[in-house]
Amino acid sequence: MKLSAPELRMLRLCLQRTMREDEATLHSLDPDSDAHAELGNDLMLMDALVSKLEHALKASYQGR
Repeated sequence: MKLSAPELRMLRLCLQRTMREDEATLHSLDPDSDAHAELGNDLMLMDALVSKLEHALKASYQGR
């Protein structure tokens, strides 16, 4: 499945928004809790996905 540049941008924006919200939540959790660990892992995965989306966007612009 190939996504268009606008679709990639929208996905990136949605992930970035979710990351900001989750980062705020992370600070309110007990650092020793399972919820804190799970949310931290989710944030790392979202960060990796944002990087991949940014790479795909750069490639789509260079292909024009």
